[in-house]
Amino acid sequence: MNNCSKLHNYHVEIDKTSNLLDKCRLNITYFANRESNKTSLFVNVVVSSIKIIYITKGECICTINDRRYKMQENDIIIIPPYSLHSADCMSPSLISCEIHFNIEPIIDELRFLSFFNINSPKYIKDGTNDYIKNLINTCISLEKTTKYALHYQLQNLIIQTILNTCAVSESQDLLLDHSKECKMTNNLLTFIAEHIYEKLTVQDCCDYFNVSQSYLYRCTKKALNCSTMDLINSNKLIVAKRMLLDNDYNITEISEKLGFSSTYYFSRLFKNTFGISPSQFKQMYS
Repeated sequence: MNNCSKLHNYHVEIDKTSNLLDKCRLNITYFANRESNKTSLFVNVVVSSIKIIYITKGECICTINDRRYKMQENDIIIIPPYSLHSADCMSPSLISCEIHFNIEPIIDELRFLSFFNINSPKYIKDGTNDYIKNLINTCISLEKTTKYALHYQLQNLIIQTILNTCAVSESQDLLLDHSKECKMTNNLLTFIAEHIYEKLTVQDCCDYFNVSQSYLYRCTKKALNCSTMDLINSNKLIVAKRMLLDNDYNITEISEKLGFSSTYYFSRLFKNTFGISPSQFKQMYS
């Protein structure tokens, strides 16, 4: 008889946020620790990445698309891509941490923004804990070393931990559960992303999945608290922002390429959503 030790099997449960992010290709484009005593930290900035700002010390007013957020130590704000934003220091000095990242490819980024409800700014009051602070401090200490791989892995872990710890969206758990409605919404998000450059109607989605409009509405309402048409349009408008900054396309061409019924409808929907017209957006950010 072999004298072998019995191995015990342990089930390790990965949290839902990490499980989702592990399936995404996270591209971190910027990490910085800022210390400033200037009145304005930055003015009318726009970046193509998702941006996380964490206040380490001090107070500031962060203005995003004309909405003001008063931030202080331990507060976090997550800013969607292509959002005009400024920050004004409200204390003698301000220390903050910034992380910019994208999800690749664009189909996965559209799903990510919907999953975590980051189509508009997400402000988390007192959103950090000692673990996040230690991760950030370690990451900062590695900035001037040659340990690039470890530095990048820590940045990735900071993003995952912030999203997980702060419970960015109430819809997060719903989208990651196994109910029929939420599985349908997940499949619908993929279908919308794959057909983003087509004239897509609610009935087209219903025909593809062989369900009724009322059932599809019930699914998206439960998972994301929006209608099916709102979900289609919000995803199209994210892509429209990217295209508006590409000088190869004018507003009419973008409207046509994304399958909107008319340029007037596209422009009205854009302004109702973001507070400025497509032409104003293009002029401001170009």
